[in-house]
Amino acid sequence: MEHLGKILALQRRASPVLRNVSSAMLLEYANRAISSWVGVENSKLARALHFQDGTLIVGCLNSDTTQAVRLQENEIRNEINRRVGKEAVKKIRYLT
Repeated sequence: MEHLGKILALQRRASPVLRNVSSAMLLEYANRAISSWVGVENSKLARALHFQDGTLIVGCLNSDTTQAVRLQENEIRNEINRRVGKEAVKKIRYLT
């Protein structure tokens, strides 16, 4: 007999709806992490836009904001992964 948690985990990976919900939650965690690590002013100029296959895409309105986020990249990634409960974000890419 299989453990119910394993069955639900398999269903979560297979369901596109649950994957999208998980991605949306991760983007929300990312935006909170960006805000807490780079400050309110810079966080208004940077947003987590997309997450797929371990890569988080962050859009920044100018190069100064990109640099501010990049300097805190490890802390932001660690905070997101801590909230998610696994190493979901492996790298962060930037759009300026």
